[in-house]
Amino acid sequence: MQAYGISPGLVILASLVLLAAWRISLRLQRARRHEFIAGYRFPASLRGKIGAKYPDLTFAQLDRVLEALRSYFRACLDAQSGRRLARQVGMPSRVVDDAWHEFILMTEAYTAFCGQAFGRYLHHTPEGQMRMPMQDALANTLHFTRNELPPGAAGLLGAAVAMPLLFGIDRELGIPGGHAYGADEMAALEARRHHLARVAEGGGGDAGASGDSGGGHCDGASASSCDGGGASCGGGSGCGGGGGCGSA
Repeated sequence: MQAYGISPGLVILASLVLLAAWRISLRLQRARRHEFIAGYRFPASLRGKIGAKYPDLTFAQLDRVLEALRSYFRACLDAQSGRRLARQVGMPSRVVDDAWHEFILMTEAYTAFCGQAFGRYLHHTPEGQMRMPMQDALANTLHFTRNELPPGAAGLLGAAVAMPLLFGIDRELGIPGGHAYGADEMAALEARRHHLARVAEGGGGDAGASGDSGGGHCDGASASSCDGGGASCGGGSGCGGGGGCGSA
């Protein structure tokens, strides 16, 4: 009786096909979740909660805050499938962080949103409990929001038109104690982003260090010494800026 077996080549081919199908499935799932976040209608009462905290904002400006919150959620979603060093993003805006807090308090709506948008509950991680320095987490946020920039703006990070909404909204709306990012701070975050990418690719370096990119380490101060996280901390490092989201 002749014995028949499966050749190693067929096993490898089948494995590659299954791997490709799995990756396509993940991309389609992430695309559907992006569409959900883009089309999600925040609870009407959320705008009122934000407006009560910031009574000087107009209806249109409150819409800008919600759009920036939507941008942050997109960054959190993209971080789920990022490299290990990119799986935690920081919150660069005081007003958006406040909006996120208010949304979390709407427990039923927020939990349902997270299930559809991320497939799990998205926790708010205080800065002191984050697994990486805030500067690194903010560099990740910049990475995941750079696609919002207009074409040709990548080299103009100091210009208002080239700054992602999340990084520019506090200054745009004149938020008291908000984080005001300038050209130097954005350039420092961009340099840090490239450094983290090199580390992730095995280029060496200290993945946990905050680096020497300058502009925004809050002079080494802790979050508790940064006016409760409300100040811009010497140029908008996001010191104490409400932590961020991330996955293990």
